[in-house]
Amino acid sequence: MKQLTVIAISTITYLKNAFPEESYSTENFGGLKLRILKKKCRDELAQFLSSALTQAFEAFDKKYLQQLALCFYEDECKVENMIEYHLFEYSYSDAGVTLSVKSKSRDSSVHTRKYSFDAVRERTMQLIRACVVIMQTCHFELPDNYDVSLRLYYNEHAPEGYQAPGFNAATENDDHLEPTVVLSKSEDSGTSREVHCACNKEDSDVASGGQLLTCRYCNTHQHSACFGLTSEDAARLTEHCCTSCSDMDSSKVPTDQRLVPLSRNKREVNTSSVINEQSLALE
Repeated sequence: MKQLTVIAISTITYLKNAFPEESYSTENFGGLKLRILKKKCRDELAQFLSSALTQAFEAFDKKYLQQLALCFYEDECKVENMIEYHLFEYSYSDAGVTLSVKSKSRDSSVHTRKYSFDAVRERTMQLIRACVVIMQTCHFELPDNYDVSLRLYYNEHAPEGYQAPGFNAATENDDHLEPTVVLSKSEDSGTSREVHCACNKEDSDVASGGQLLTCRYCNTHQHSACFGLTSEDAARLTEHCCTSCSDMDSSKVPTDQRLVPLSRNKREVNTSSVINEQSLALE
């Protein structure tokens, strides 16, 4: 996971021409040439980011790190000067660590994107593609004078007063990301929830599909009816795994195991018919 974070941040800064070419080394992975930020850079800003990233990983190793934010500013590092940010969010479980990447550019909350990765060692190519899409979305070119910051947010398991080496506690007034972090979290609530269901009806209309389930691995939502659950059963469910995560890792068992041997098309037909039956029952 740490390696993927380094790859993502290196790719983002490289595509934005944030640092000189000599700040990166070239590494081959699966036929891809990756530009990776060096641990020792001549460029002062590149060296700052490289060192800060290494120090931040102490919090990750201790499972204290919830969010890591890479922020770009015009001129000085002030909240009113922020051009864009890239937020890496970590979720820890017995099955491993899941990474979500969210990005937001100035005056453009509409173009926020979210990418979730489970079994991340096998998903490097998808991560690189995601970074390219992120750069297409956050299309701001860096000005002649710009600054970079790396900000950490800890989860409830971090001891009071804990700070990763080299990092200082920020006051509420200094928290450049507080309003946007709250906004990004709220995107997963209400009617704007991200639905990726086997029925291929990617909306949050629960009238026909019952309650929405949340996959414990990728945090996307599915209709409870598509997994053979009534609203009452869904309310009692403590853990849920979607078919996408199960397909990627056979050790993960979907909530409705009957969907495992079915092809994607058959799943769509099967789950859609279930929803239609429930819709008729409601009428």
